[in-house]
Amino acid sequence: DRPEASSGTSEAPAEGGPLSTPDIADKVKPSVVGILNYSNAGTSVHAILTPSEGSGIIMSEDGFILTNAHVVSGAVGLKVVMSDGTEHEARLIGADDLTDIAVIKVEATGLPFAEFGNSDQLRVGEKVVAIGNPRGLSLAGSVTQGIVSAVDRTLSGGGDISYIQTDAA
Repeated sequence: DRPEASSGTSEAPAEGGPLSTPDIADKVKPSVVGILNYSNAGTSVHAILTPSEGSGIIMSEDGFILTNAHVVSGAVGLKVVMSDGTEHEARLIGADDLTDIAVIKVEATGLPFAEFGNSDQLRVGEKVVAIGNPRGLSLAGSVTQGIVSAVDRTLSGGGDISYIQTDAA
């Protein structure tokens, strides 16, 4: 339940060259956030709001955050927990269920945002690093790595959408 900021790099860090996995984690972790989705857990007037948890990544210093559509689906309220523990109310900007992508926004500035690469430049076999909160905030900042297994994949029933296949958990 997490979108990942991925970086295709080699393992050897060099001055001005590719970053190592620990360097990537240090660079990206401040922009990874937890997302609490408050939805109605009952149908009565006294329904209880119970949060589900997911993660996202800050895209811009003014509070736009990329996440998965399923993380924010059905929300009557959204809260974002920053890597430093501060919390912000968020609002949904838009979501696409087919691609499972959503954008939310918090009213804050000066936020640490991720640097995104160009997926058109990915090559099969490049290293990718996934950072997120699998299974919620208790596992915040988990880091996994893998490789780009294929580019420009199309799944049956997925429309005309191309996917990048990785083996990063």
